[in-house]
Amino acid sequence: MPPRATSDCGGGLIIVAVWALFFLGLLAVAVAAHVSTNMEVAGRVKRRSLAGNMAKAAMAHASLVLTSNTNEWDALDENWSHGDKDFRSLPFEGGFGRVWHTNIEENISITTNYGLIDEERKINISLPFNNGPILKSLMVIVGGLDGATATEISNAIMDWKDADDDERDGGAENPYYQGKDPSYPCHNYIFDSLEELTLVKGVDESLFSRLKDSITIFGNGSVNLNTARRESLVVLAHSWGATTHVSRSLADKILDYREQGLTFSAGGSIDEMRAEILDSLHKMVGLTIEEQEVLQKMINAGQLGIRSSEFRGWASGHINGRPVDDRTVEFVMHGQDGRILYWRGD
Repeated sequence: MPPRATSDCGGGLIIVAVWALFFLGLLAVAVAAHVSTNMEVAGRVKRRSLAGNMAKAAMAHASLVLTSNTNEWDALDENWSHGDKDFRSLPFEGGFGRVWHTNIEENISITTNYGLIDEERKINISLPFNNGPILKSLMVIVGGLDGATATEISNAIMDWKDADDDERDGGAENPYYQGKDPSYPCHNYIFDSLEELTLVKGVDESLFSRLKDSITIFGNGSVNLNTARRESLVVLAHSWGATTHVSRSLADKILDYREQGLTFSAGGSIDEMRAEILDSLHKMVGLTIEEQEVLQKMINAGQLGIRSSEFRGWASGHINGRPVDDRTVEFVMHGQDGRILYWRGD
C-alpha cells in the first residue's frame, strides 16, 4: 500500500508540472505577441515620424524654389509648376521626399505634375470683398444655375461675408442661420476654409462639388493670365456683361496664346501691363472689338494680373523599400516669404 501511495503523489506532481509548463508557454506566447505588436507600432510611429520630416524638408525645398524666383511674372512653364528635377525625388537619409499637385481639366481628366500649383488661377470667393457680379457669373458658368438662382446665392455669399445685418434679395443673415437645426451664426467675414461655403444658404453638396475645383480663398483676388483656368477667364468676362460666346472666345484666345509657349511678362503700371497684353494678343491671336473692350475692363478693375502670390502642393515622405509614401501633407504657401498659410496632414 505505501508504494502505491508514493506513485500517486509522483504522478500528481508531474501533472502539476505539465500544467505549469503549459500556462508558462501560453504566457510566453502572449508576451511575445504583445512585444511584437508594440515593436510593430513603434516601428510604424518611427516610419511616420521620419517620413513626416522628409515631407517637411520637401516643403522647405519648395519654399526655396519659390522665394528664389525673381521674375516679375509667374507662368506654368517655370520650375515651381513643372519641376521634375526639383520636386520628383529629393534624396534624404533613409528615403526621399517629393512635392506634387493634381490638376482637374475641363474634360474631367486628372493630371499629376511634380511641383506646385498657384491659387491665382482660380476665382477667389473671398476677395475682393464686394464681388457680387463675379459670384453670380461663377454660379451660372461653373455652377450651371439659372440667372435668378445665381443672383440669390451670390447675394447669400455676400451677406455671409459682410459685417452688417442687412439682408440682400434672396440672401440670408443671422435670423436664417439661427433658425436652422443645428443653428450657427452668420460668419460676417471672409471665408476661413473652402468647405465653409456649404454653410451658406443655397449651397448644397452637389453645387459645391461643381464649384470646388474652380474656386479659392487664397491669393489677392486677381486672376493670373499666365496660369488661369479657362473657366476663370470666362467667369470674369461674363461678369462684365459679355455674352457666353464672347467670354469663351476670349478665354480660348488667351489659352491659345499661352499654348504657343508665350508669356505675359510686362510689369510696371496697369497702363503698361494692359498695353502689352492687348498688343501681344492682337499680334498673335487677334481680338474682336467686344473681346478687347471686356478685356480692358477686367485689367482696369485689377481682376487680371501676371503674378501669383500663393501656391498649393502636396508634400510626401517615402521610406526606402516601402511600396507607398508613408506621409503626405497638403499645404498652401506664400510665394514671397514661404509662410505656410494652410496645412492638412494624413
